[in-house]
Amino acid sequence: MNISQIQTNSLLDYPGTISSVVFLKGCNYQCGSCHARQVRDSDLGYDSDNRFLEYLREETWVDGVVILGGEPTIQPDLPEFLSKIKGLGKKIKLDTNGSNPQMLKKLLEERLVDYVAMDIKGPRLMYPVLTGRDNTSSLVEESMKLLYSGKVDYEFRTTVVPVYIENQVSWMHEGEIAEVSEWISKTAGKDSKYFLQKFVARGRDEMISERFSKEVLPVEYHETPKEVLDLLREEALKYLPNTAVR
Repeated sequence: MNISQIQTNSLLDYPGTISSVVFLKGCNYQCGSCHARQVRDSDLGYDSDNRFLEYLREETWVDGVVILGGEPTIQPDLPEFLSKIKGLGKKIKLDTNGSNPQMLKKLLEERLVDYVAMDIKGPRLMYPVLTGRDNTSSLVEESMKLLYSGKVDYEFRTTVVPVYIENQVSWMHEGEIAEVSEWISKTAGKDSKYFLQKFVARGRDEMISERFSKEVLPVEYHETPKEVLDLLREEALKYLPNTAVR
């Protein structure tokens, strides 16, 4: 496995579970607003997965492992890695952008994950703008349907980011979040858990695109205001009663 970073003690990333957090290298998206540039591009080096598994064997107080990235599902060895973690009796939470339903289906069928958190970047038509890739929303929808099949507990989440349209920047608005919420409700059920998360700008060395960095963004777009998140939550609640701001 191409592991770029490990956090050994977290009480936040997997609610109710003392977990270790493993960041895997690489991503198939190019989201300008992402601040995981260093995680995406770095690598702990040879044998990092074996050293991590040895750590899990020794630290019996760790209940679970959170796998994220980058995008974990682009790693062909992911099932084997997760199988070894499950063999140690640990629960696994997977964070994914949902763009690889084939891998997700394999993980679900082999019962290699216990909880899935899937990012929904925005409305379907905005996916190319938000991800820097050709429209992958059909793949995301397929992954949403897989989660709706009921094999594991899951949640969806959207980070409310600034959006550039013809060099003009603005926050995602109610209509866009309404589209996302209705999409989730129709595809994965209205009882799906949905979280709206704030965007926080960082330095240009950390952002995928410097346009979203503190050095370039107007100061009013450095962090999603609470009033914006609350307003969008009210809109999302019309379609998804289990919507919260995180």
